[in-house]
Amino acid sequence: MVGGKFVCTGADLDSVNISGNWQEEVPADSPEPDYGGSFDGGDSGYEDSGYGDSSTSTGAADSTDASSSNPLGSNLSVGLATGTASGTPSFPTTVTVTDLTRAQPNSARIHMEPDGWALLNSPTNFWIETGAPRVQTTLFNTPVTVEFVPTRVQWDYGDGTTTTTETLGASWSDLNQQPHTVTQTSHTYTTGGTYTVHATIHYRAVVHVNGTSINVSGTIQQTATTAPIATYRFSTVLTPNP
Repeated sequence: MVGGKFVCTGADLDSVNISGNWQEEVPADSPEPDYGGSFDGGDSGYEDSGYGDSSTSTGAADSTDASSSNPLGSNLSVGLATGTASGTPSFPTTVTVTDLTRAQPNSARIHMEPDGWALLNSPTNFWIETGAPRVQTTLFNTPVTVEFVPTRVQWDYGDGTTTTTETLGASWSDLNQQPHTVTQTSHTYTTGGTYTVHATIHYRAVVHVNGTSINVSGTIQQTATTAPIATYRFSTVLTPNP
């Protein structure tokens, strides 16, 4: 000890062993000593933290909100409130006809003229009236609108004749044609008998959801059938003028 100070020489300063007691009397009215400088504990890795007697770590303030019971602070609550709920799947961009188990086209009906009967060797006109083209349903837990668009019709006229048209047909008046004239969907029976007409309508479907339209992969079929149709032969009879 020299002049009230310990002096160490020839020793490892990081591992100094000081034994004994060191006391220095300080008058009661003396101010607390200002040691200044920095605290360096050698290999301990601690340096001046800048904390005073009542300071709080800036890092601790960022991660802990003292006014909240949330140990991670208010930022966590904001993140949860504005985040996306987990477990809610988005609507798929690809839909197939097998997904439309709960949505089918409204019923269709075959019309004909003459109504309910046919003249042999004269065109009988047929056309199809479909139901409302759109239906409301739920798909993948989402309310959607499914639109059914007819694309073609396979006709079976009951006498062994079949054909496919890309139109549903229309009445003679709507086509601006004379009665008993040929149309794209008409048929001429040449053999007497009673016949039943079957029509298979093919639809493509479009799903409308959240302002987006998704074309459905595949086609949907629907069949319509007439009641039995009786055929009649038209003949003229000459009678004398009375």
